[in-house]
Amino acid sequence: MTLALREVIFNFFAGIYIKVTKPFNIDDRIEFQNIKGDVLSINTLDFEILEIGDYINSEQSTGKIINVPNSTAINHPIKNYGKDFKYIWNEIVVKTELKVDYEEVKKLLFEIVNSNEVVKRIPDKMKKVMDDVDLENRVYFNKLDPIIYLKVVDSHVEFSIRYLVHPKKIRYGEDDIWSKILTLNNEGKIKLYVE
Repeated sequence: MTLALREVIFNFFAGIYIKVTKPFNIDDRIEFQNIKGDVLSINTLDFEILEIGDYINSEQSTGKIINVPNSTAINHPIKNYGKDFKYIWNEIVVKTELKVDYEEVKKLLFEIVNSNEVVKRIPDKMKKVMDDVDLENRVYFNKLDPIIYLKVVDSHVEFSIRYLVHPKKIRYGEDDIWSKILTLNNEGKIKLYVE
């Protein structure tokens, strides 16, 4: 009985801690102890999240709802994907053959990522968000526009396309970008490397 009441009391005060300090809010995407999802509700003793899959599956919802004791917010570190900033950096790695006109490929990849409807509006939105963010949580980015990094690995070239995206729109953005890359591959403008 004492142990059961101890947990109830601990979760109750942890609920007050969550409401006061706001480590996360409803709709935030959070991760802790190998659990990742979107917060659906915050209650007196627990909170509910809609579980999402891993990064490999583009973090899509699994449809499972997980009830988590409020004490988790005190006992374990919690990653919040969007506390002050709604956007995160995502990367797509495109492998091409070693004999490639890398400047031309970079140019084509820039055109693809900058034409994406989700990606192209974010730098302006992010600038506004950064201007409005409380100085206590300010994060500085030197560049908000998409970036493409180049690296030679063994017998191929890797282009890493890095861009800001809303965590819930990663799969949509990746699908659009990869569709355009495959079209250019089929047209012979980019020669993808196949191991």
